[in-house]
Formats: sequence, C-alpha cells, structure tokens
Amino acid sequence: SCKENSSFSRRHEMHIVPQVLEVHVPRGCKWVSGLYKLVDDANANRYPLWKSVDADIFIYSMNKGRWGIGALQEKAQGFDTETAYVFNDTPHEGLMPHHLMGG
Repeated sequence: SCKENSSFSRRHEMHIVPQVLEVHVPRGCKWVSGLYKLVDDANANRYPLWKSVDADIFIYSMNKGRWGIGALQEKAQGFDTETAYVFNDTPHEGLMPHHLMGG
C-alpha cells in the first residue's frame, strides 16, 4: 500500500514549478492572457521563466522579487528590471505565480 509521505507538506507543494501556467488578464493588457510554458535551462533572477505559446512574452521574477509579464526588451536586459506589461505588486518571497493573490 502507498503511504502519504508526512514530510511532504503544503509548503513544499508551493515550490513545485508548474510546467504550464494559464494567465487571464481581465482588463488593461488583455493580450498577455494565454498559456505559458516553462523554459528549460533558463531563469530570471534565479527563479523559473515561462514563455507564452503565442508570442515572445514571458512570466519572470522581476529584480525586486515580484512576478511580471514582459517581452523582448526585458529579456534583452536579462530580466534584471522592474518593468513589465503587468505585474503582481506583492513580493513573491519564493512562491510560484499561481500561489499569489491575483496570480
């Protein structure tokens, strides 16, 4: 029989990196809505990086620890920026984008 690993807590689950994220922006930059796939062997400020399946736009950790969605301009800066089309104003403190309010 399978036993639940008691050392695997909810906190650990929050740090599992999803392969795909779905973004829905209800107002403003609605065009960034859609599916984003994890980019293998790439990161932004030591955090995972996702790329839109439809365009050259990315979900990345901005340099002050907030999740943002930006494009080639931010990529050219190595994502070492605080610019983004849209962003979550709450510092992520290591949580993945889908675990934040509005994320």
